[in-house]
Amino acid sequence: MEWNSRIEEILSKVNNLKIKDPYFKLFGAPNHRYYFNPAKAEKELQAFENRYHIQLPEEYRYFLKHIG
Repeated sequence: MEWNSRIEEILSKVNNLKIKDPYFKLFGAPNHRYYFNPAKAEKELQAFENRYHIQLPEEYRYFLKHIG
């Protein structure tokens, strides 16, 4: 599956949950309310990796850069 279509699928599923759970009754929903933090810039991800001497998985980096 292409990355962009995967991102669209995730956003669609979260949006459907948001519609089906308007009172935030599902586990964790009262905390996140179906919203993501702002997406991260490449330089922010690089700074995080450098600070902790790690390399984030490619899929997770893509998620952080395009969803949040």
